[in-house]
Amino acid sequence: MLSTEQLDKIHNVIVVMMENRSFDHAIGYLSLPDSGYANCHGIEGVRQALAQGYKNINPAGDPISPHPIDLFWNAAQDPPHERIPVSRQLGAPSAQGVFPMNGFVQSYYEVNGKVLEPNVVGYYQAEQVGTFDFFAKNFMVCDHWFAPLPTSAQPNRLMAIGGHALRDFTGNLPTVTDQHLVYDWLAEKQAAWGIYCDGNPFITVIPDRLRMVLSSAVHTIPDLDPAALRRSRSSSLDIQTTSRPGLLNVTITGPRESIRVNSFSFDSMMRSSIEGTPPRTCGRAAS
Repeated sequence: MLSTEQLDKIHNVIVVMMENRSFDHAIGYLSLPDSGYANCHGIEGVRQALAQGYKNINPAGDPISPHPIDLFWNAAQDPPHERIPVSRQLGAPSAQGVFPMNGFVQSYYEVNGKVLEPNVVGYYQAEQVGTFDFFAKNFMVCDHWFAPLPTSAQPNRLMAIGGHALRDFTGNLPTVTDQHLVYDWLAEKQAAWGIYCDGNPFITVIPDRLRMVLSSAVHTIPDLDPAALRRSRSSSLDIQTTSRPGLLNVTITGPRESIRVNSFSFDSMMRSSIEGTPPRTCGRAAS
């Protein structure tokens, strides 16, 4: 338990939530001795998977081990991540409740038109995920914290801003059922808050929240003052990545809520917050 004096030293809490990729796929390289990460031996990632002989079996019966992904590779489709494909990826648990995690290649093959893609059990390297690498080497890594729900984006985003989800899949239409969110809690506590976005905030998929989108609580990225963020004692940041590793869809809960920026602009903003230097101009929204 932190003392009041220790808590007073915390200005902001930043949580980076990865979307559509596993921990090992995106930043498991941090566990490798040559990753440049000072606490590499404290991370459970690719190094442990290789040591344990982890493999996925492709539809032809060939074993596929974790391997570095080619610098210029980009999947035509994300690994499928609705509930049924995720169940296939996890595999059948043992009597001790341990999942083998051996169905990633097979799941991709089944969902994406029988495309064999071994890189879904590969891992990115630091130069491919610059923003993740910056966060990992300057902040804390939670290598035992995974998606609240074994399904896709919308339910997990609802979990992040509401603590529960009334939806179990991600749809293409703005038809998400309204529920009690952190904004309601903040309003009940008479706490100031706002939404900062380059594009539409997540709540636009909730029809009953459209009035909120048009309210004075929604702001643009240039309205965000890093100096004010450094001074704040009551904001927490929940950062959600897009499906492209290294790009971010940032949700700030507390006084500020939703920022969508690309990896370069957010990297700049974070360095500004840490070093007190002016940030570079924010880029277009990640998609």
